[in-house]
Amino acid sequence: MAALNSTSPDQAGRLLPQTPEPTCYIRKLPSELLRDVFSYLQETDRSQRQVPNREIQNLRLVCRGFYDMASYMLLPALKVNISSSSLERLGDLTATVH
Repeated sequence: MAALNSTSPDQAGRLLPQTPEPTCYIRKLPSELLRDVFSYLQETDRSQRQVPNREIQNLRLVCRGFYDMASYMLLPALKVNISSSSLERLGDLTATVH
C-alpha cells in the first residue's frame, strides 16, 4: 500500500507535494529555559495557598522530563531541626508502609 502524500495544485494546475507545517515541541526547548518558564508557576505568597504548589504538582504529571525539571520546585530548601521528638517522628514516618 502506497503512502498517502498530501498535494496541492500550483498555478499551472500541476500537483505538488505540500510541505508539512513545522511542529514545535516544548520539550525541545533547553531545560534552563523550561525551568525559567516553570518558575512563573511558583506561588510567592505562601499564606494564600489552599493546596501548596498545585500548579507544580500538576506540571510534574505531564511527562517524565517535566517531573524531573519541576520536582525541585516543590521543596527548594529543607530546614532540619534535630531533636529527640523530631527523630522519633522521623522513625514513625519511615516505619509507615505506603
